[in-house]
Amino acid sequence: MATSTQRSALAADDHLDVEFSQYISAPLTEEKAGFMYRLKQLFARNDVKEQIPMLKEMCAGLKEQLPDDELTLPLQVLVNIYLNCQPKHPVKRILASTFQNYPPCIRDKVDRILTEHIQTKISTNQVTVKTDQRSLVDMVSCLMENFKLGEHCLGCIGLPVLKFLSEALSQFINLFSKSISPVKQNELMHSCLATLQTTNRMLQKCHMALMETLTKSESQESFQRYASAFMVSNMEVLGSENFMLDCKTSCGMNLALLLKLICPQEVVSQLLPTVLRRPQCQAPRYPWLETLHTQNTLTPTSHLCMCYGLFAHLDPADLLYEFSDNACLLMDVFPDEFLKLNSQCEDTGSKLLLAKSICLWTVRASACLKTDCVPPSMRSRLKGDEVTLQKILQYVWATWEDTVDAIRLNARDTFTNSLKVHALAQQTEPSQDHFLLELARTLILNISWSCKGKYGSLCGIVGYVGTTHFLSVLPSMPRDILEQMKEQTLACYASELYQKICEAHQRETNEAHQGEINGDLQTKWLKLWVNPVLEVLSGNHKLHKLHIMEYILPKLLKNGKTTLYHMVQQLTRDTSKDSSDHRLGALVTCLRRARVMGLLQNQESGSEECLYGAVSVTVIKQAMAHNDEQVRLDVLALLCENQRSTEVISKTEFDLLKQFLPWNLNNQSPSFRQHLLAHLKKLLYRLQESQVTLRRNMKNQKTDPDLRNSYRVLLDSYQDFVVWLVEHQFLCLSGSSFARRTTCLSILSLVITTLPYTGEDLGFDFASCVHASNLQSLLECLTDTFEENKMEATKILQYCCQNSKDKKALTDLEPLFDTALTLAASTRPQDCTTAVYLFKVLLVQPGIFDILKNFERCQKRLFLTKQRESFSLPTVDDSQSGRSLLLLWILLSYLLDQKEVAKGSLIMAAANRPLYPTLHCIRYILFDVALKNLPQNQSLPYWQTFIQNLITACLEISEIVSPVVHNTSPEGNVPVEAIGGLNLDTLLDPNSLKDAERSKETVMLMPEYLVVCCWRNIKEVSLLLGQLNLVTPISNPERSDPGGLLSCDQILVMGEYFKKQLLESVHRGAFELAYAGFVKMADMLWRSTIQELHELPQRWLLEVMTDIEADNPESKLCSTRRSAGVPFYIQTLVTTEPTSTGRPCFKQAMTDLLNMALLDNKGQESVSNPQVHALNTLRSLYRDTRLADDVAPFVADGLRAAILGFQNPFWAVRNSATLLLSALITRIFGVKRSKDEGTVSKKNCQTGRAFFHRYPSLYKFLLDQLAEATENIGNSDGTLYLHPSLYPILMVLGRLFPSHLEGADTSLNLAAFIPYVIKCSSSAVYKTRIMSAKALHPLVLPDQLTSVLTQLLDMLPDSVTKTTNQNLIHGVLPQIHQLTQNLNSVSEMVKLQAGQLLLSKWCDKIWLITRRNMCFMTRTEALNVTRKIMKIYSTSEDVRILGTLKVIREQYVKVLQQELDLFDLKDQLQLAGFTEFIVTVARLELMSDHVKGGNSSIISLLSKLLLCGYYEVRMIVLLFIRDIFCGGQSEDSPDDARMPVFHAVDVSRELSGDQLDCVRCEIGKSVEILDLLIRRAMSVEDHYECIIQVFEVLTNHPLLCTRDWTMSTEPTQILETCLYKIETNPRDEIRAAVLQFSGVLITAVIQHTHDTRGAEADNLEQIERWLTVLKDHSSSEQCPLLQVSCAKVIGQNVELLLIDPNNRLGDLTFEFWTVLVNLLQEDDGQVKQVTTEALAKLCEGSGIVQPFLSLDLLIGQLVRYHGNTERCKGCLTTLVKWIKGDSSDNSEVEERLFDKGEMNTYREDVIFVQLVIKHLAKLLLQLTNDQSLTTKPGQAGDIERKGDNSTCNTKLDYVVRYCEKHFPSQEMDQQPIRSPNPKHAGFGLSDIEIIFKETLDTLHTAIEAQEAISVSSPFLVVSWYRTVFPNIYKTLMLMNLAQCLSASLQNQCDVIRLCIRSKLGEQTPVINALVGSAMD
Repeated sequence: MATSTQRSALAADDHLDVEFSQYISAPLTEEKAGFMYRLKQLFARNDVKEQIPMLKEMCAGLKEQLPDDELTLPLQVLVNIYLNCQPKHPVKRILASTFQNYPPCIRDKVDRILTEHIQTKISTNQVTVKTDQRSLVDMVSCLMENFKLGEHCLGCIGLPVLKFLSEALSQFINLFSKSISPVKQNELMHSCLATLQTTNRMLQKCHMALMETLTKSESQESFQRYASAFMVSNMEVLGSENFMLDCKTSCGMNLALLLKLICPQEVVSQLLPTVLRRPQCQAPRYPWLETLHTQNTLTPTSHLCMCYGLFAHLDPADLLYEFSDNACLLMDVFPDEFLKLNSQCEDTGSKLLLAKSICLWTVRASACLKTDCVPPSMRSRLKGDEVTLQKILQYVWATWEDTVDAIRLNARDTFTNSLKVHALAQQTEPSQDHFLLELARTLILNISWSCKGKYGSLCGIVGYVGTTHFLSVLPSMPRDILEQMKEQTLACYASELYQKICEAHQRETNEAHQGEINGDLQTKWLKLWVNPVLEVLSGNHKLHKLHIMEYILPKLLKNGKTTLYHMVQQLTRDTSKDSSDHRLGALVTCLRRARVMGLLQNQESGSEECLYGAVSVTVIKQAMAHNDEQVRLDVLALLCENQRSTEVISKTEFDLLKQFLPWNLNNQSPSFRQHLLAHLKKLLYRLQESQVTLRRNMKNQKTDPDLRNSYRVLLDSYQDFVVWLVEHQFLCLSGSSFARRTTCLSILSLVITTLPYTGEDLGFDFASCVHASNLQSLLECLTDTFEENKMEATKILQYCCQNSKDKKALTDLEPLFDTALTLAASTRPQDCTTAVYLFKVLLVQPGIFDILKNFERCQKRLFLTKQRESFSLPTVDDSQSGRSLLLLWILLSYLLDQKEVAKGSLIMAAANRPLYPTLHCIRYILFDVALKNLPQNQSLPYWQTFIQNLITACLEISEIVSPVVHNTSPEGNVPVEAIGGLNLDTLLDPNSLKDAERSKETVMLMPEYLVVCCWRNIKEVSLLLGQLNLVTPISNPERSDPGGLLSCDQILVMGEYFKKQLLESVHRGAFELAYAGFVKMADMLWRSTIQELHELPQRWLLEVMTDIEADNPESKLCSTRRSAGVPFYIQTLVTTEPTSTGRPCFKQAMTDLLNMALLDNKGQESVSNPQVHALNTLRSLYRDTRLADDVAPFVADGLRAAILGFQNPFWAVRNSATLLLSALITRIFGVKRSKDEGTVSKKNCQTGRAFFHRYPSLYKFLLDQLAEATENIGNSDGTLYLHPSLYPILMVLGRLFPSHLEGADTSLNLAAFIPYVIKCSSSAVYKTRIMSAKALHPLVLPDQLTSVLTQLLDMLPDSVTKTTNQNLIHGVLPQIHQLTQNLNSVSEMVKLQAGQLLLSKWCDKIWLITRRNMCFMTRTEALNVTRKIMKIYSTSEDVRILGTLKVIREQYVKVLQQELDLFDLKDQLQLAGFTEFIVTVARLELMSDHVKGGNSSIISLLSKLLLCGYYEVRMIVLLFIRDIFCGGQSEDSPDDARMPVFHAVDVSRELSGDQLDCVRCEIGKSVEILDLLIRRAMSVEDHYECIIQVFEVLTNHPLLCTRDWTMSTEPTQILETCLYKIETNPRDEIRAAVLQFSGVLITAVIQHTHDTRGAEADNLEQIERWLTVLKDHSSSEQCPLLQVSCAKVIGQNVELLLIDPNNRLGDLTFEFWTVLVNLLQEDDGQVKQVTTEALAKLCEGSGIVQPFLSLDLLIGQLVRYHGNTERCKGCLTTLVKWIKGDSSDNSEVEERLFDKGEMNTYREDVIFVQLVIKHLAKLLLQLTNDQSLTTKPGQAGDIERKGDNSTCNTKLDYVVRYCEKHFPSQEMDQQPIRSPNPKHAGFGLSDIEIIFKETLDTLHTAIEAQEAISVSSPFLVVSWYRTVFPNIYKTLMLMNLAQCLSASLQNQCDVIRLCIRSKLGEQTPVINALVGSAMD
């Protein structure tokens, strides 16, 4: 984007030199001087857009044949304008084009004039200021930007220009110094870069002209001087560490271009002895090359820059020049130079440059091969299997997984170019090339899919070998690639590969059949590539589907409508019911993408029943109600997104949107809400643009009248939709959840921003649609606890008040202002934010200025101290800044008054006037003011005074609260300093002493008041001072700057405050709060142009490093608590340092810290505090994501410091080293992805080559440390030996793995670590042995597997002896077990070879699993190894292996049979490892063949295991039975990972489908097992986890699920026991399991109740007890686990409990409906999900719909099933009861600051009332229309007095239609169920009246108990809108319905209405406006 200077208008002073500007200053007439007159008119314009046409006209006029004397001056002026214009200025481009298009005669004159002007400008001696130099450099650079005339001019004066450029470069370098600010340093570096780039461009473009010039001797001498000057400058740049790498590479390019110019035939001979360090090549030297002698002193990075620049600009002839031994630069010099520098590049910038250099080598090599100038001997050396290209590929393997994206991309490009080099060198058919085919096979089969580099490499190689080879190597490749799309980090890579291969396959197929369209081939291609995508989209994995939708689907749809039709056909075919929902989602997803890509027709041209000509509207409505959030979002996107933004929106689309939005505004997912808003934004923009198009077409006179009328109808529908949208958002604001409120406010803001009203029938007049009630709704949002909602409401209120035609403003400004002031001193933290936004709204009100000016009336009430006497207001005007200053002045005075109170008594301040709310208000309001753009008027001194007083007050407040903040343990503690010194002399109120004593009592009882007060004050002070530094103008002491509000002295004072907070505080809270503000301050200081300020961070950093290193005992630096604020202090200073200068302070700090961290503490008697501080600070720096690239060069030394720190004798150092190691592991290997502590995800691992390529110094260090750590580990003297460094080394090695592309480089080979890791197996430490096994597993390559296994097996004894080392055995066996896991991934040959050796040797070691081995731990490991070996080789066909395997299996089965006796032991054996052993035996028994066969022996085995005394055994068998009944792993079960002693049996893997059915049938029909389970559940089982599992098993037992009761125990007895367990057990997990089991029992109990005479009363009482338990455990106070169980219980018995067709439960059934309704309003997503699934069983054919829509459906289903039956009274009573709610919820509960209690933030009582009212009105409408409704005596008169039912029905119908407008019902909810003969059991209108009367009486009583309401009530009363407002609202809504039914209820309603008005008051429209329509 162009800058302001590039777009600025031409001005004579800026764009003309003095000698030309005088021509237009004199008066001119058009007759006297036509051109100059027009020129004067040109400069008179102020807009460049107006000047450009005039300039073009002037230039065109000069093409006429004018005399030379008349043409010269205009051309001179134009040239002068061109040269003075800034780069990229539009005028500059126009003039350049004009000059070149002139006729030759004029162009020659322009050439001459341009040359003269350039020479004049660059030769002027007065140009000394660097800014002028830079502008001239830019001027020269612009002459070569597509401007041949300019290049010719420069060629004519080449030497003077080069002289100027050399002098400019030298001057820029001389001005560069460390003393200037980083901003200036950056500016000068870019000036140097621009100069070098300009020079290089000129040397290239003017090469021939300069060569011609240099034929003269005097020119050669001059050029030698200029070249010498350039080389001096180049070496200065290369020798400096502070210059950018771009500058340094430009220096290398400059050298190459100079050499090519002065000695084109000797370039190589000049470079070899100098830059390339080849002294054997002698050549004559030029004087200006002598500076290259110093290049040996260059850093590796600078040398790399030099080589890169040279290599980029050397000609192919120079690169291929053979200088000695057939060596050339391309093949032998530059590759070696680059790769040699590889190990020396440490920082990210140099590594990236190296990657670019190697990539450039491949580019230039392929370019040379294309030119056919490469001799055959060299061409053969560039093949893939030769040394040169192999080195390049080894570099690729080491960097293709680099953490830096740019390096990874360069590695990919390097690989692709290397393939091109090989193909060009080989000159054979690539698809038959053995090297390429084998490389592709290796990449596909041997490289893990988790490797990002694999995808780019396959993308590159597929173009050579073809997809046929890919699919032959791996036929399942499409599905394998799609499987990787589950991972976010791999999705983009996998999608690119998928697209590449799929397109290549299609292209190859077409080419193979010569482009003929073959339907079978097309279908085959679609099945191969499209069907797997559809399967994923129809699956359950949400993230997987999302990635497929975003990355894969658009690329497939690019093939056109054929692919789309295939997708629709596949997704709409007849499928099973289970997959229909998923297929519906996939269908909508495909349609959405097709719609965006323009593959669907417009709705305007289609029918109303079919949307976009592709799918019916009914299907879309089903998708709109879908339970999957992504499906609903796709539906919305389908309606909102479009390829053309001007496409008309149809009525069908609007209707669907109106049905969609109400049910999706309160979604709990922030992501869903953000996507919904994004789609709506697109819709509104489309609405706006299409509206403009429609209006334009209407105004077109050629438009047909009928068409014009259709346009008018469309525009009316647009207006109606927006009006509905705004009305609905305002309707939903009151009493809604925060999620709905957030969405509604955001939508209102979208309407304002996307549909701006211009007054010309364009946009939407939002302000005119906002009424008083809407303003009150927005004011209500200011009390929201979520600041985001307050912010949006404030913006909307400000907009309405500022843009309304009749200037609508808030009423009662004074009470609102008083309320805001009260909130600004509230003790509740959330109130201060409310006060802020209320102030912001009030500041835009027209009448607020007078209130602020007359503030003296509030002084007595607000000020308690003598501050009242000194208060006065400044004199300002009525502007926005003036109002803000008045308010800030008042708040500051208010703050100073509170500060005086706090000085006297901090306790009194904490309990009554806590200061921080006022500070919070000042901070928000102050930074809304543009402090840097304040008007320079009389108010400026007041602003300066205010800032000064504010800073002083902040520092004093910090001192006041410091006794608490700096206390070592402030939580819950009231320090003595805060209690003592109740100085009340400053208070004016005589009651202050009583308040002080009361405050002391409050704080002592609730210390959090004091804690919150002090901590929040520090937070506000820190943030305020930090932001003040960032946005406030600072006075520069070097020049008069009256506009500055801050002085340098004030900056220093604030800096000292932050230093004290960070370096002296000992508690994390204090320095964390100060850290946020200090970051802003440091950011400002680094970038300040004032020298005194920009030197501060460097000075502070030096001071703190000196203090740390000095280790002064009197230092206040805290070495405990992780060094407290010291790391934060250093972290702030180094992270805010500008990156443009290379961060030298950061690098120096890291070097110093690492030196201190690596101190040797041997011989010291006390801990080294500098080392502790250094380790803790390094940890913070390594963890900081802002320094991710900068810390890379220091990672190796950091890891060394951490590992060596483990050996330190002092605990403090070891502790800090542990924390540092953790940070480094995360920095090196990434954030841990695996949930299991014992396993490491492949994503958190690296290849050994990649790891040691990044950190080469660690290879020898880790190897030496590991050798030292394992030196004495296997001593046989019995002593415990544990080297401190062994654990961290094994942890690092466990994250490394060898690559199949590792190569033969022994310096990076992981095999060197294997002997030492194996040696760890003999350690006496259990953890070491386990870690060594995990570390060994990834180190062994497939070809090493056999030898390592042989070595390990030989370490095991062949028989038991007295000297048997069980530690060694236990260490070796896990290593063998880990290595056997690799056997499935190796080639068949390796697997067979390893198998023969492994089995033969294992036969000799089989005694380890028998009782001859007395160690249970080693027997356990041996059994696991045996099982693993048998499983791997069970399918082998080798006779030798099968024979050996038979022997092992026989011994294995024998051992298991022997050990079954252990399960009968009554007393537990307290032997090491016995529990793990017996659990392993049980697990292996359950996986044995006789269990899989499903024979009767399984029952005896399960019985034995269930009766075992070890709970671990019982647990594993219960999990086994549970999974058998559930068909696999149960998703609802607790996490089995909490049992560390065993791994549960994976039923889905161990048993096939038939085996699973057989075992399930055998266990399920066993009454013996069922009786045993019930006995254990009722009384025997005592372990809580087993109790949970046994009830889960019973819940899923087939006999119980089918209600097939065969036990002797009655179900009522079992239920009684269950109820007792639920009521008495304290564990939620157990209660949930028992509760869920009770749902299985309840059917039998109810059946037993009606079948058993005499016991009906007792059983009904038991059912009512069970119902009470169900209600109690489904309440909001309970945990979600219990609520889910309640939902499942009802879901299991929907027909019995909810429908009750036989009327067995009576009115109890409505209690179950109430439970379900309450569960649907819970905030836990799983609870609502399970409840929705229960509801789905009620709604026939509807499927599972989204939870909020389920709430409406549930209410409708109640009316549907019971509204027209004999239980209609109960139905009506239940609906009214739901509206009335629970009165206990409205009781006011005292809130503590930190104890908010249980609160459902997603419950919406007001919205719920609206839903119930809708269905209640429908029911009343149905009942009043029903002829069977009984009319009782005396009731007919009522009806007669009312006239007839028509009026009543009309009102009810109006209520229904109004509710349907905003909350439309679904189709399934439209038709009620009507029984053949509806009976209402004598239920009449009088009964309805009684129900309403009783309910209204209850609500009336509650309202009368409320206190009178004022304007401030909603702001000051806790939970006002959750308690008071819903009561009044539901009362008014019920009154509306009541008045429709009977005149007798009218009188009662009038009484209640008067009561409400008396409570509300005449002057407070808070509620009146909100529900005014309901009161009418």
